[in-house]
Amino acid sequence: MGRKYGSLHIRTENVTENTDALISSCIDAMDSVFHMDVEKAAALLGLNLPQQQIPLLRQLTRVGISARTKQNVVKRNGFVSLYDQRVTFENIQAVARKLSDLLKLPILYSSVYDDDVFIFGLCENGKTVSVHISGDCEAYGLTPESDNIEGLERYLSNDEGNLPELKNLSGADFESALSKALGFRLDSNDR
Repeated sequence: MGRKYGSLHIRTENVTENTDALISSCIDAMDSVFHMDVEKAAALLGLNLPQQQIPLLRQLTRVGISARTKQNVVKRNGFVSLYDQRVTFENIQAVARKLSDLLKLPILYSSVYDDDVFIFGLCENGKTVSVHISGDCEAYGLTPESDNIEGLERYLSNDEGNLPELKNLSGADFESALSKALGFRLDSNDR
């Protein structure tokens, strides 16, 4: 079995709030992305919830889900990186879109599954603006894709143009070039 991870990265240079506040916002946003619809769950269980109990149950559910989840937020090299076990190659793009919309910040996302599927991209304002999907992704119902890689290059280089061309790379080579440009590995928060 190969590596598998999903990670999200936010450049902090142009963020107006301090880094600790950004980290708190990231954690809150991630928890709201993975919320549970308590009304729907109650209906499936045949429970009739009074409307005044729903906000409290939502909050308790969010705290419970968050408490069980392995989640790390790390500051380094001008980025805040989020590692959350709920983020997978199947949901990384949707999570990054939602997070970019909630935080009103660009989100760089990366995911690798079993060293077979490689997914990288950039989301802004709830939309995917750059995406790269490569590897043995057809086996998992994904289609190889490479769209607006120049936008990802500009974001990574902070418009300074000091990044190797990513458009000619795929898979582990693409991941390695991204890690080199960022100055840290995408799959780990401790290296």
